[in-house]
Amino acid sequence: MGYGPKRLSRRTQTKRFKEHFGCRPNVFALIWYDLKTGQHVPQKTTIDHLFGALFFLRKYPTEGDLASRFQKDPITLRKWIWTLIFGIQELKADKIKFPAEGGKVKFIVSVDGTDCRIHEPRPFSRTWFSQKFHGPAVKYEVAIDVLTGHCVWINGPFRGSKNDLTIFRHGLMALIPDGFYAVADKA
Repeated sequence: MGYGPKRLSRRTQTKRFKEHFGCRPNVFALIWYDLKTGQHVPQKTTIDHLFGALFFLRKYPTEGDLASRFQKDPITLRKWIWTLIFGIQELKADKIKFPAEGGKVKFIVSVDGTDCRIHEPRPFSRTWFSQKFHGPAVKYEVAIDVLTGHCVWINGPFRGSKNDLTIFRHGLMALIPDGFYAVADKA
């Protein structure tokens, strides 16, 4: 019977990393590489800033919790977190592309809306209400290429009460070429 810390398996370490930062370590490394090699973030940015930004996006902690976890001044931390969040957002144009028509296979995407909780906006409005969470949320439309598994479309955010079909009709539907298909749930 041992009393010291047990060694964790690589699988457990990866699982815990993903629980904290929302992605596996190899994906984290790719994001860091893309941010640093592109013009998306200042050169002074450190990998600690990316850890803070991804933790913030994954857990949505209070500023005080975040500052104590990363042992940084809250104002400085906020500055770097938002710098990296906007840098990651700029990667969207490079990484998420609607594929060009090609080959004999008809392009097929799977489309769905996903809700993301938010703090209650002020002033109060019922338009932020999400049936899924019974509280305030924003909704994104996401399309996945069913042949490759790549994300090819993200549209949003929209207020939580917005209907998936309405979002589809005013966005992605116009981009799907004639003879191609989109698969969706009942919504």
